[in-house]
Amino acid sequence: MGSGFMAANTVFLTMLAGHYSSLEEVGIFTLSLTTSQVLYAIGLWGANDLQMTDYSRRYSFTNYFWLKIGSTAAAVFFCLTAVNVLGFGEKACKYTVLLTGFMMINSFAELYQSLYFQNQRLDLSGKSLFFRYLLSTLAFMAALVKTRNIVYACASMLIADIVATVYWIRRYASQFRDSGYGFQMEKTWRLVREAFPLAVSVLASLVLMNAQNYMIYLLISDEAQGAYTLLFMPVYAVNLMSQFIFKPYLHQYSLMLKEGQEGFRRLFTKQVFLIEIIVIGGALCIWAFGVLLFGIFFGQDLSEYRNLMSLFMISGGFLAVNQLLYFLMVILGKRKELLLNYMISIAITIPIGVILISRIALGGAWLSFTISQMCLMSGYFLILRRHFAGK
Repeated sequence: MGSGFMAANTVFLTMLAGHYSSLEEVGIFTLSLTTSQVLYAIGLWGANDLQMTDYSRRYSFTNYFWLKIGSTAAAVFFCLTAVNVLGFGEKACKYTVLLTGFMMINSFAELYQSLYFQNQRLDLSGKSLFFRYLLSTLAFMAALVKTRNIVYACASMLIADIVATVYWIRRYASQFRDSGYGFQMEKTWRLVREAFPLAVSVLASLVLMNAQNYMIYLLISDEAQGAYTLLFMPVYAVNLMSQFIFKPYLHQYSLMLKEGQEGFRRLFTKQVFLIEIIVIGGALCIWAFGVLLFGIFFGQDLSEYRNLMSLFMISGGFLAVNQLLYFLMVILGKRKELLLNYMISIAITIPIGVILISRIALGGAWLSFTISQMCLMSGYFLILRRHFAGK
C-alpha cells in the first residue's frame, strides 16, 4: 500500500489538477512535477537503494545521513538553476520550487524508510510511506477544492509532508539508527563515490522516462504536454502494481542470487508473468472504457487518443519489468554496467524522440518512450546473461 500510494501520488495530483484547471494548465503543472521528480533523484543520490540492500552493514546510518544532507542541498541548487535554464514562467517556477521542496522532504524521509527496510521492518517502512503520502495528498486536495489555486495546494502538501515526516522519524528511528550524527569524512566520502553510479543511473532513468515531456514542451505546446501527461497515466498505474508485486521480495532475490541461479529464475519468471497479465488486462479495459474513465477522473476529453491510451498501458509493462531489473542490478553490484546501460539508451532515444515527436506528435512520443524502455531491457538481460555465464 505504501509503494502503491507513492506511485499513485502523481496520478492523484494530476487528476485533481485536471478537474480544476485547463489542459494547458495541467501541462504547466505536470512539467513542474516531472522536473521535481528528476531533482528527487539527485536528492536520493542512489543511497536509499544501497542502504536498503546493505544487509552486511558496510556503512553506518551516520554515513548515509551526511550523504543525504549534501545531496539535498545539491538538489535545491539544481532546482533554482533548472527554472532559469528552461525558461519557466512565473506559475511554472512557483510550482517547481514548491514541488521540489515536497520531493526533498520525501528524499530525506527515504533515509529512515530504508533504515526500517534494512532492519527487516518492512511494516514500518510501509506505514511511514503510506501515511505520509496519504496526508500530503489529502492536504493538496483540500486546499485545491477550497481555493482553486494550485500554488496554495502545493504549499499545503509540503507543510503536511513535513509534519508527517517529523512524526515518523521521532517515533521509530531511534530504535535502529546509530547513536549520534558524528561526521566521518573518509567513510562518508567513500559512500558518496560508491553511490555515484547509482545516483547517475537513477537520474538517467528519470531523464529517459521523462525525456518526451521536455521534447513536447520545446517542440509542441503546453496543451499537448497536458494531453501526453494524462495519456501516460496508465504507465504510472502499471508501475504502481509492479512495486507492490516485487518490492517485498527484494531480500529473497538477494538470497537467491547468492545461493543459486534456478530459484532466482523461477521467482523472476513468475513475477514478470504476473506483471504482463495485469498489463494485458489493463490495456483491454483502457481501450473499452478509457475515454469514459479519463473524463471522470481527470475531467478532460481525450476521445481522439483512445488507441494511444492502450498502447501506453502496454509500454508500461516494459517499464515495470525494468524497475525490477534495476533492483537486481543493485543487488548484484552492477553499478557501472547499470550506468552504461542508461547512457546508451539515452543516446539512442533522444535523437529518435526529437525526430518522431516533431513529425507525429504524441504518437511519436509514445513510440519514443517504448523504444527507450526496450533498449534498457535489452541491456539488462545482456548484463544478467554475462553475470551468470561468468559463474
